[in-house]
Parts: sequence; structure tokens; C-alpha cells
Amino acid sequence: MATVDIPKQYKAAVYDAPGNLSTKVETLDTPEPGPGEVLVNLTHSGVCHSDLGIMENSWAGLPYPTQKGQVGGHEGVGTVVKMGPATERAVVKVGDRVGINVRRVRLVDIIRVGGWTFQQYVVSQADYVTPIPDKLKSEDAALASRGMAMRVIGIDAGSKEKLVRDCGAEHFIDVTKHDDKSIAEEVVKTADGLGASAVIV
Repeated sequence: MATVDIPKQYKAAVYDAPGNLSTKVETLDTPEPGPGEVLVNLTHSGVCHSDLGIMENSWAGLPYPTQKGQVGGHEGVGTVVKMGPATERAVVKVGDRVGINVRRVRLVDIIRVGGWTFQQYVVSQADYVTPIPDKLKSEDAALASRGMAMRVIGIDAGSKEKLVRDCGAEHFIDVTKHDDKSIAEEVVKTADGLGASAVIV
């Protein structure tokens, strides 16, 4: 198994004053992957409007207030640098580039430091990280559907239409103008009555 030099500490952008538009770069201890987990050295992170809402404590869906020192970001790309115990059957190995989603980041890390993707290292479940094809650049990974020759329908708040289209979406649907039923109908209509062939969240 390949080995990689892993620093004992790393840098992370944390919310240093929740409720305000403010972040600070801090040094944190590098976590160890537990059973069934991998340590990923993040190289890229998406930035979503929800990150702003979490930083400012203005997102109504938050179950509890943002903690000082929490790391932001909830989707990232990086390289697996260490495998935890009981990962022999994992489809990834050290050196593989992967996509990572905060829904499968270790809960203790989310509670302790945010555990999200505005940082250099994060632990995730080995069976949940998504391998990224060699031909797909990390910065383009969020646009994987375009790389697979799919026609992209971007769905987000209207204020992000330009960004979504600049990132490669052919069509845009403003989520704030629809309920669950009407947005599904709009997707089907936009996709020539056929609906979506694939969905990337």
C-alpha cells in the first residue's frame, strides 16, 4: 500500500465570529481515519450560498447555531492519503482522487471543528467518497455531467443564475419560484418531456 507524508497539523478556514461575515485561518490537528474511513487531502472546495447562511446564522434550517471555530464548506475534491482499519474492500486506495460530501464526514469532526471542506484534510467514510476519473480536472469535477456529455439543468436561487450558467449549465430553474411538484414538472418540461437522465447534488 502506498504511503504519503501527512503533516501533524494543517490549515482550515473557520467561522471565527458566527453571525457575522467573517472567517479566520487556523491550525488544526490532523485527524486519524477510524474503521471504514479514509483521510482525504482536499485540494478544491465548492462554495454554496448555504455556507453564507451558516456563517451568518441566518439559515432557518439550521438545527442549532453555528459554533465558533466551525469549518465551512460541504463539498470538496481531494486525494486519499490514508486508509483506516477495515477498508480492505473499499473501491478507493491511497492516491485516488475523490469527491467528498459533508453528509458522510465523521460526526465527531463536524461537532469538534465543523469537519467540512474549507480545510486541507478531512475524514470520510471510504464507501461514500466518489472516485474521480483521471481525465476530469479537479476544478471541473463539479461539472462532471458536462464531462459526460450531458446537457445540464442548473437548479438554485435566482441570484446564482449567472454563476450556474458560467459553470456550464445550459438551462436554469429558479428554485425559489417553485414547490416540489412544480419544480419536478419544470425539469421534465425543460428536458423535452423526458425528465433527468442523471442527478448530481
